[in-house]
Amino acid sequence: PRFPQALSEAHNLPAGQVLELLEQRIAALSRNGACLAADENLAKAREVPRRFWIDVGYQQHQIQAELTWLEALRTELQDESLPWPNVSHTQQPLIDTFQH
Repeated sequence: PRFPQALSEAHNLPAGQVLELLEQRIAALSRNGACLAADENLAKAREVPRRFWIDVGYQQHQIQAELTWLEALRTELQDESLPWPNVSHTQQPLIDTFQH
């Protein structure tokens, strides 16, 4: 998976840039979660049996778990409880991977 690979290389980026990329990931996941919630509401409104959309609940839980973890990491970087030395260079391929 691309995102775990990007996380494993995030130490090559300055903390500020990692925070910015985390914010982008959090925003994208939040949008995906909102779309899934809309799908769930539509399925319920149409009285579609849950067995036909159980994947929606699975995806919602996956997204929520990742959001919880990312928000905790963001807090650690912001309050500097996770030490992060400054890095003077950037790596565009890593940034591109982080965003997907």
